[in-house]
Amino acid sequence: TINIGWIVENAGQRATRTDYWLDRIYISQDASLDRYDQLLAEQKHRGVLAAGERYTVNSTVRLPDDIQGTFYILVYVDSPFGPDR
Repeated sequence: TINIGWIVENAGQRATRTDYWLDRIYISQDASLDRYDQLLAEQKHRGVLAAGERYTVNSTVRLPDDIQGTFYILVYVDSPFGPDR
């Protein structure tokens, strides 16, 4: 397992239009999210995020068994993709 953390900030001029979304954590062999990347975990966010407001997430995720080589951990905030995308 690995511990990862990220900060999400609403840099817009108004509050978010929704009060629920998912932040998804992927493992990838490159720095771009695509259909070949594996979903490791997802973190639910509940509550409107006002302009300038932020939240911090810390999560422990399990890596796939027997991986070798260099990988990237990608966090997709407000992810529209389902686990089977």
